[in-house]
Amino acid sequence: MLAAPGQSATEFVADWVLFCRAWIELVAAGRALRRNGVGETIGALGGSSGVGGFRDGDESQLAAGRLVTERIAAAVRRAARITYPYPTCLVRSIALARMLARKGFPAEVRFGVRPPVDGVLAAHAWVEVDGRVVGDRADIGSEFQPLLPAERVSSLSVTWLDLPQEKLSSAQSTDASVSPEHS
Repeated sequence: MLAAPGQSATEFVADWVLFCRAWIELVAAGRALRRNGVGETIGALGGSSGVGGFRDGDESQLAAGRLVTERIAAAVRRAARITYPYPTCLVRSIALARMLARKGFPAEVRFGVRPPVDGVLAAHAWVEVDGRVVGDRADIGSEFQPLLPAERVSSLSVTWLDLPQEKLSSAQSTDASVSPEHS
């Protein structure tokens, strides 16, 4: 990771530390999902009181909050690039939500599905803070039909299938195939 043009040494070190924390969160989120499943892992996120949310405060506070959330999201994206295997959208969302919650943002993991194409139902997970998408395309809710809020999902028994691309062709023959998006 190289310093951006005009970036001070202090900012570079802060970005490097944030990157390392993001990588640790990605590994921890993947491990938690494998050990505990989706429901328990999402339930463990709990609710943040949201002292850093986007709804309260003056315009400069809101802008600063958005800058912090996007900086954390960028660190998660960069760390995901060096993580093997590449983390699914669910792992990335859980890691991002954990990091945002630690900074006081009311982060919520959201789930959505896209209508089946060739017998495959595509699913995606993303993070919202006060209804604003963080770390993903702002219009992701229009491509994927949002499902239950995460706190409702945590009480359900959910199986998240992560099918490799080569297995998708064999899975397409069944009506209930699910594939998470890796965007």
